[in-house]
Amino acid sequence: MTNSKISSRSSEETKGSIEDREGRLQFSERGEEDRSDKVAPAQHSEAKPERLQVPRDYIARPKPAISVSEKDFLLKLETAQALCAAGYFVRTNVALSEPAYDPRGVQKLTDITDVDVFATAFAMDFNADTVCVSCKAGASKGLSPIKETLMMAGVMQYLHAKRGYAVFSERNIDSHMYGLAQQLNIALFSLDEWKLWKKRQVGLRPAPAHFQTDVYVSLKEMISKRNDLTGLFGYTRGEYWYYRDFRNIQNLVGVTRKYTKGLNATPFGRFAFLDLLSVFALSVLQLCEHVTFSGASRLTETIPPYLFGGPSVYKSRRELLRRVEEMLRKRDVLEKDQSLPSLDPAYTPELAEIVARYIQKPVDAVRVPQHVNFLAGIAASEAVDVRPATTDSGESGTTQKFAFDLANLLAQGAGVEKEILRLF
Repeated sequence: MTNSKISSRSSEETKGSIEDREGRLQFSERGEEDRSDKVAPAQHSEAKPERLQVPRDYIARPKPAISVSEKDFLLKLETAQALCAAGYFVRTNVALSEPAYDPRGVQKLTDITDVDVFATAFAMDFNADTVCVSCKAGASKGLSPIKETLMMAGVMQYLHAKRGYAVFSERNIDSHMYGLAQQLNIALFSLDEWKLWKKRQVGLRPAPAHFQTDVYVSLKEMISKRNDLTGLFGYTRGEYWYYRDFRNIQNLVGVTRKYTKGLNATPFGRFAFLDLLSVFALSVLQLCEHVTFSGASRLTETIPPYLFGGPSVYKSRRELLRRVEEMLRKRDVLEKDQSLPSLDPAYTPELAEIVARYIQKPVDAVRVPQHVNFLAGIAASEAVDVRPATTDSGESGTTQKFAFDLANLLAQGAGVEKEILRLF
């Protein structure tokens, strides 16, 4: 699922469509005119916090020329929009990268492969329903549907995805390939079949603004220029997905703390924070699943071991801490009534409280990543001076409150200025 490379497109293509050399492929920026799954914000009768206020009027700028190196990016964006409408939390260009280190100790990310569109939604027991999509707009003979299918199967297994889709808008798919892909829980789509699939992904959930072409292109260019946040975006788009386990909660707090200077109340700073917060929400929901299956009544006993990789690792570290304290007391470094700082992170009580509340109201809790992702789109729109189509995510007041509490936990735990929470 590695992206194809192409040269820069003209600005006229950005305003209209991308065509192949024979004029066979066209994607409208807004999708097909007969598309029936247009999104409108859902209405809720329950009381909500004060609605988001757009801080200033936006000035629509001329759409920039497409300079991204992705021939298939419009396929990705329209696929992402369809899955958002169906209620999924969606990310594009998810890299599976191993955090390798060179001899000097400088961290590098080794690219293995990537997922063009990653979508996930959580059930009431916090079990994730994950979908992986590969989007291929090229007609190269080297683009093999069968090879893509087998590679996707491995990626899906790694990410615990239950099914996948592979879209080949210009490449012929032989009939025998469909049967093989189906056995691996993968559906192969031609361009026409993909259009039919999009129409079936109906719902009332608005897609985040950064899945719109003009915001996507401008934001991608802006990210490439922010050298001060390169490591942060590298983590949320690579290393985070490589681990996908207990380490990510502590890692996310540590990464956030490292980049607090760039995570400020500017539009782009808020986007970066919300982008990171959306994956933090995924990790907290994974913790909720662990607590649910371990027994919610044992929550305070379950969370600390989880953060360190399990009971055995947690027990060994506590024992090591106890021995160090005894040694320091014998050497009169510590008084008899003194002790070293607790092994548990300082934010553990607040995290436990949030998890307890999420478990009590799973219907609202499982929508937190989607709401945060929507707010990230609002911040992205503001950063690139584009007016968002709507400032209402359509989520319940409880979901919005849960998202704010999680943002407050991350900001407090990492030392981020509270002004960054203004979007909530």
